[in-house]
Amino acid sequence: DEQLRGMEKQLSLMKALGATAPHPADTTMPDSPPPTDQYPKRVPLTDVQRDVWITCQLSSEGSAAYNLSTLLRLQGDLDVGALEESLRRLALRHESLRTTFDASGDYQLISRTAEPSLVVVDLSDSPEPERVARFEAFLDADMSTPYDLVDGPLFRPGLVRLAGEDHVLVISTHHLISDGWSLGVMKRELAAI
Repeated sequence: DEQLRGMEKQLSLMKALGATAPHPADTTMPDSPPPTDQYPKRVPLTDVQRDVWITCQLSSEGSAAYNLSTLLRLQGDLDVGALEESLRRLALRHESLRTTFDASGDYQLISRTAEPSLVVVDLSDSPEPERVARFEAFLDADMSTPYDLVDGPLFRPGLVRLAGEDHVLVISTHHLISDGWSLGVMKRELAAI
């Protein structure tokens, strides 16, 4: 019970930190992929991205050290299909969520489309101590699983059902395609739609 309250407190704090809604014009989400003549794009890595790329090639632990994650608490009746569509539209809006890297580490490869695969974990039938432990294990596994920078995807959404109408959306990415600020933008956009 105390662990669950601690988790709820952390989630409430995270919600408070990212609670400002974007300007309505910022939430317009495309319904279809961009024109085909623009994609795929090959964009050179920045010097900072190149340094991170090299570090990630040294070991999978080094790559996992660049995993980023944010949580969004979703309470009430949840339409998982609508959430999946919102994630797809979010990926269409942000090229970084459709990005992988060539094997040499010289270029970012931006795809025209992306179909984020939402991993759904249902913990609602687990007793509270087990539910908390399994939720923490899910988060730990997500943060310690390295990304395949060449084959992708580098955008990994997950949904954990804690109770009938209580869910946590876990938005995970590799630092090569996002940072803490951009995760906050994504979280606010999803909350607004």
